Amino acid sequence: MVIDVHNHLGEDIDGTVQTPQMLLARMEAAGVDIAVVFPFNDVDPGVCFSKANERIAKACKEYDEFVGFCRVDPNCEERAVEEVERCVEELGLKGVKLHPRSQSFYPDDPEAVRVVEKAADLGVPVILHTARGEPFSDPVRVGRLAEEVPDVQLIMAHMGKELGYDATIEVAENYENVYLEISLVKDPKVIEKAAEHVGDDRIVFGSDSPYGSPSVQLEIVKEADVNHDKILEENAANILGLR
Repeated sequence: MVIDVHNHLGEDIDGTVQTPQMLLARMEAAGVDIAVVFPFNDVDPGVCFSKANERIAKACKEYDEFVGFCRVDPNCEERAVEEVERCVEELGLKGVKLHPRSQSFYPDDPEAVRVVEKAADLGVPVILHTARGEPFSDPVRVGRLAEEVPDVQLIMAHMGKELGYDATIEVAENYENVYLEISLVKDPKVIEKAAEHVGDDRIVFGSDSPYGSPSVQLEIVKEADVNHDKILEENAANILGLR
């Protein structure tokens, strides 16, 4: 089984669209069995992404191949915490997506910490967009969040992108509740370095579809000298409670 932990559904404000059918076709072409799905920075999100999250929940009810995460804006403050609770307890979603750059907050801001604390209380993971050099998204600040909320599983999307690989690996070395997600990583040796420093147990496969290709990203992982079973399936299955 292959689990892809980073996929978008809906319509982004940049004009990018991915429907469930489009994602299912990409999954079939790549050989992906399960996809974690969450909203884009949606054109019609509703208050604190409430409408977009409901669309994710609907897609997950229609397609067994999807595992849904909600997306929230911590700047909504208490409403963001309430939305996480609603999405997990009422809509059946299994995690939280945060995008510091798009929603203009730092991962260790008090508002973001409260959202992540709620995820910890509910026993669900949090995936964060990370990219050194982008506003708000420096992976170092995820380390501060990991220290603030040690009981939550934090997934660092894109491994901080090219400028942030070393910083992201260092954060994961320092905090055992941090996992590295490898979407958009183009060099297999980066994945090998992450495994050498952090271990195969805390690396998960993601594609960032439709911005990234599941087929292309899978080939990059397969070129890396790492434990493919753990990275492509076992680690994500453990995080998502599929085992």
